[in-house]
Amino acid sequence: MPSSKRFWSSLALLFLLGALVSPRSVTASSSPAMAVDALPGGGVDSSRTVEGTDPFDVDIVITDASTPYQGYKAWLQWTDSVVHYVGPPGVTYTGLGGMTLDSAATPKDVSPANGVDDGVQFGSGMVSGTSQELGTVATARLVCAAAGVATLHLVTPPESAPFGTKMLAPGGVGIDTALSDAQITCGAGGAPTATTVPGASPTPGAPAPTPTPGTPAPTPTPGTPAPTPSGPVATPTPLPPGWQTVPLVATCQFVAWTGADGTAPGELAALVGPPGNLVSLWAQQPAPVWKGYSPQAPAEANDMAPLNRLDVVAICAGGTGAFGRPII
Repeated sequence: MPSSKRFWSSLALLFLLGALVSPRSVTASSSPAMAVDALPGGGVDSSRTVEGTDPFDVDIVITDASTPYQGYKAWLQWTDSVVHYVGPPGVTYTGLGGMTLDSAATPKDVSPANGVDDGVQFGSGMVSGTSQELGTVATARLVCAAAGVATLHLVTPPESAPFGTKMLAPGGVGIDTALSDAQITCGAGGAPTATTVPGASPTPGAPAPTPTPGTPAPTPTPGTPAPTPSGPVATPTPLPPGWQTVPLVATCQFVAWTGADGTAPGELAALVGPPGNLVSLWAQQPAPVWKGYSPQAPAEANDMAPLNRLDVVAICAGGTGAFGRPII
């Protein structure tokens, strides 16, 4: 985890130093408060249902400013098996109350083994003066990775002393801040959804690459026809009960694997149909490093490791087809 000094280096020293070294806090007669708004616009919504693969936004809102503030810091955390972070833009700031000292949003992964961000730290402040303006201070962009319910949690100061979410008074003095979380329900009918992986830009009609160890993620060119696979090709396996098909088109599409941990790339390749349709598979292992597999490539060129349940894989297909996976 980066030091708090590095994380807040872009904020003004007038509240940076106080926020890091001072244990003091300001308590108001009422309760200064911040909340996650699951559905931006209108009032603060504590829950929301999202269907499909399009990114969606949630707001971080100051809902009570009975104590004047000069800045804030926040750590938004989520269930990474259900939603993923989309950055950039990742986090955008609104300048509420005249705050312009925006920190660079820092993605967090408290479980590095899975290579998926499960939070982001960010904050802002003003050069001088204070404000009691209410409203949205920042917007975070997420995407559904699988069906389920994700809690969007504002980490509290007791949970993390250096980075716990709170409003800040002049001098970096922490303000006792009530925090409210939200919930996102992804998918409908229990069926998992596909996801867009941050950093990848699939384009319809683009050719799928042949993986080579150490090469970057695929960079498609619009308007280029997909190649016709040659050489050894995958043979799809008939789907057993309790499985579903995910439609594929002639491009690279991102799908969450819902089967067992430790599934080899070759096993996934066998689930792509019709025969010969698979050009390559790609996965971030770990992000932002891309590893690839192709039945057309020499064995030494395939560097993708086995996938675990709810990992996201890019399936690059040569034409219309389907991919089989277990229903969760």
